Amino acid sequence: MPRIALAALAIFVLVTGVSAQQMGWVDVQKVVNEYKKTKDLTDQLEKRMAAHLASMAQEKQRIQALAESADATGADADPLKVLKDRRDIKLGEVGLEIMEAKARFLLQQDVVAHVKKVYAEVLREAEAIARERRLSVVFMVKGGELEGRTRDEVMSNVLIRPILFIDKTLDLTDEVIQRINR
Repeated sequence: MPRIALAALAIFVLVTGVSAQQMGWVDVQKVVNEYKKTKDLTDQLEKRMAAHLASMAQEKQRIQALAESADATGADADPLKVLKDRRDIKLGEVGLEIMEAKARFLLQQDVVAHVKKVYAEVLREAEAIARERRLSVVFMVKGGELEGRTRDEVMSNVLIRPILFIDKTLDLTDEVIQRINR
């Protein structure tokens, strides 16, 4: 895939005669990280997660109390009540698993919606800057350190970076950040 992207870039440059002065680039990850609304969203999500964790802790205490009560029943306990208590304990445990999965899903939905919104704003501002400067092309690049704990993760991180070098004078990232943070 990166080879295809580089080949397409090379063909584009050769065919259109685009010079370096007509190109720019934006590090979208840096924009997302430095966008003021990202911090606001992070704060909101942390508060929501704290409330959710408190709710889960209460439910865990309820289930634990039910389990302790069930364990305390003697040999003369009503077998139907023992079965009902065990059922309630299992249902409570499953309910906790569902609550946790739901919270993770909703959190991911919010993060995805935020990134989509930021990306749309980046596109809008990159286009505005390109038109103002009469740029023909603005590339999205991934900057920063390589990430990953395994060989495959690091290689994947390398392969999503099809552009190996771009002149820093063509970097539009800080200007995009400044514009979307207005």
